[in-house]
Formats: sequence, C-alpha cells, structure tokens
Amino acid sequence: MIAGISKNVLIVPKLNKNIDEKETFVPFHIDLRNGYLSDAGNWIKRHGNLQDSTNGWDLGTDLPVSCLIPKYGGYAVQTDNNIFALSGSAPPAGSVMSPRVLNGSSRPAWDEFGGDIIIVNGGVPAEISAGIVSALGGTPPHYHFIGRIGGYVLMAEKGGITCRYSTVNNHEDWPTENFFNVKKQGVIKNMLILHENVYFLKDEHIEVWTQLGGTTPFARIDSQTIEKGCGASYSALKANDTFYWYGNDHEFYRWSGGTQYEAISHGYGNRVKELLNPSEIYGLDFRNENCIRWFAPTNGIVFKYGYKYNDFSEDNLWTSGQWKMLPYASYMELNGKQYAGSSALDGLIYRIDKSFYTDNGSPVRVYRRFNIKLTEDGRQARINGFRFRGKRGAANSDVSNPVLVYRYKLPGQGWTSGTSIDMGIVGDSDPWIDDLGPKGIGREIEMEVWHTDATEFVLTDMQVIVNPMGR
Repeated sequence: MIAGISKNVLIVPKLNKNIDEKETFVPFHIDLRNGYLSDAGNWIKRHGNLQDSTNGWDLGTDLPVSCLIPKYGGYAVQTDNNIFALSGSAPPAGSVMSPRVLNGSSRPAWDEFGGDIIIVNGGVPAEISAGIVSALGGTPPHYHFIGRIGGYVLMAEKGGITCRYSTVNNHEDWPTENFFNVKKQGVIKNMLILHENVYFLKDEHIEVWTQLGGTTPFARIDSQTIEKGCGASYSALKANDTFYWYGNDHEFYRWSGGTQYEAISHGYGNRVKELLNPSEIYGLDFRNENCIRWFAPTNGIVFKYGYKYNDFSEDNLWTSGQWKMLPYASYMELNGKQYAGSSALDGLIYRIDKSFYTDNGSPVRVYRRFNIKLTEDGRQARINGFRFRGKRGAANSDVSNPVLVYRYKLPGQGWTSGTSIDMGIVGDSDPWIDDLGPKGIGREIEMEVWHTDATEFVLTDMQVIVNPMGR
C-alpha cells in the first residue's frame, strides 16, 4: 500500500509567461496550448477542422484564401484576387467569378451596402451585386479599408492620412471633394466603425470621428482621442461589441469605452516581444468560440484571447513532432457553421467544429506545463504517485483506448519518459485515474501533461501523493 498525503494541485488554466519559470507554480502555468476555458473553469480541447467531400471547400488552386464573406451563400477571395462563389454547388467545389476585378496586394476588407458587397484591397474595388462581380462604379479610391456609417460608405488609405466617402445613399458615386484628412501626426494603420463613430488607428494614437450631417458630414471628436497607437495594421478588429488591436508597445489591447483602453496580454508580454516581424500580425474573430486569434506568420505563433473569460493562451498545429502555426488566413460563420480559409498554398476552406478532434488529420495536441511545490514549508518530500481526474469513457469508433501522457523532472535531473494514463473505454465512468509508485524525492517538480488522441479531453483535477521528510 502506498502511504502519503494527497496534495491537491490547483490546475486552473492561468498562464503568465512574464514570470521566470523557476518562480512559477500552479495555478500559473509555464505553457498552455490548444484549449479553451469552459463555463466550469476547465481546460477543454479546442475545436478541430476538416475539409472533405461534405465539409468545407477545395477551390482547386494552390493559393491561400485571404478573405471569406458570409453573405448570399458565401464568397472567397484568394491572394491572386480571384473571387469564388461558394453557393450553388455543394462542398467541396467553388466557382470562380469573372471578371477578375481586384488588383491590389493588401489583405481584402469588405462591407455590405444596399444588398451589394464591396471588396477593397488597395487596388480597384470590386462589387458583387445579384451574384455578378464588377468594378465598383463612380471612380472610388484605390484604398485598403472600408466601412459604412449612416448612408455613407467610407474608404481609408493605409499608410496615408486620407479618408474618402461616397455620396449619401449612393455607394457608386465618389465626388473628388468628398474627403477629409486625419488631423494629428502619423498615418492610418486601420479604420474601424463602431457605435456610429469612425476610429482611425494610427502610429501613436487613435483618432475618433463622427457623422454630423450637412455639407461637411464628418468631424473629429478632439476629446475622444485614444492615446495608444497601433503596431500592426491587420491586428485591429471588431469583436464582442468593442475593438482590439496590437499596440505600438508590444501588447494587445481592448478598447474600454471613451478614451479608455486596457492591456489584455500582460501575462504574455515577454512572448509577444519575441516576435521577429510584429507588423505582419493579423487577427480573426472566432465568434462561435468567444475568442480572437492573432497570427504571427514569421514566428509561427497563434495567440488566442478568450474574451468571455479574459484568458490568453496559444493555439498550434502539431505535425511531425513540432508546433506549427494553425493554417488560417481568414474566417467566417455561414449558416450556423464555422469556416476558415487556409493560409497554405492549397486553396482549402476548412470547416471547424467541436466534434472534430483533429486538424484535418493532424492531432490537436492539448498541452500544459507547470511547476508544483511539494510542501508548503519547502521541506523535501518523497513522491509516491499521481492521481488525475478527468472525463473518462471518451473512446470512440476511431480511438478505442485514449490516453493522457505526462512526464516530469525533479531539480537537477532530466525529464522522465512519458507515461500514458488510460482515459477509459466507452462506459468507463470513474473520473479518477491513479499512477501510484515511487517517483523520486525533491522540494518541487516540473510537469508536462498532454493529449493527442482524436477524442474529447477534459482534465479537471490533479493530486500528488507525497510524504514530507525532514529538512
């Protein structure tokens, strides 16, 4: 019989990468990936993806899908500026629309006005009307951002200072005199329209404009300037009835109303500062999952912010024994389903769903790493075993014996080999799984726990069985 004291380990998923690893004990984690916080406060495997004969689309080209539009059956835009209609043909097909109108090179942005879709990307704007694509009429500007407020369509110039607007209630009429310039120093990095105001994200601050009407319909609200700049144009996005962006000081921010803002990545600042090319960051709102994912391609990192519970973590693709960036370049929710356009050279559009337990065949590797203090007073302790609590009976037709795997190391020693813990066959209901036996002696222990099988995975509690020793 194994004797000892059961020490509860508070494995509430809370990560702080700014703390030195030697200072970090649970409930702070050293690393946390590929999960999300449930309403019960548990760390659940994130949604996987699939592209097959009934899920998603294959556009038949070897290019990324840079934009998805969830309107009128759905549209997709690729990096060669071809626009595809996704309706009228069951997945996985998509039909290219002619002519090819777009000729810019920036990430596409779009909006809807009067039932028509307008797409801009720094070149000729495209309009989709009644299923037909054409160049937007009325000599519009070749700008990068678009939005509408009242009866006006606005376009802003990335890297410039100018915003132009259409005639009221006519998105195909763009008089040359219908423009205004942002007033303070710096250039426009992005433009967002929220709550009937226009927010111009610039290098050092955010200017706020509003619609007044009359012959000069827009005016700057001097008292509403937000004193925090934008460090990556396409990091800025609207979500959860506010907006978010990557700042000019290596933090991600949320607008709190008025002139107020707050850092949301304070526990991740050191990791964010490691980025080699932060200006390339782009963000996508995965509304169905209550989260934003920010992608940093050069580093292959995906930061995830859960805005429901204000938690920060990372998501990754796990392939060939390595972490890689999730291959998402765009996102939409269409007919109650989630879809992501691929950032790889394959023309794929994946369907995302909580019932998919792999990333199109690659494992979703749920991972956490943390330190445990074995005694509160710092005495050494003999470790006599581990006890895990999680969802049992998670086996399915594809995986008959799912497992969690853990390994550990004591101070001054290397990592042990991974130990597999049975997560139970179908019908197994006891949530506790024991791995008892001598594990070593120390004052603290570092652990890694992961799961890669294509099943559900929930780990709710953990205990370490210890015998405290003399000092």
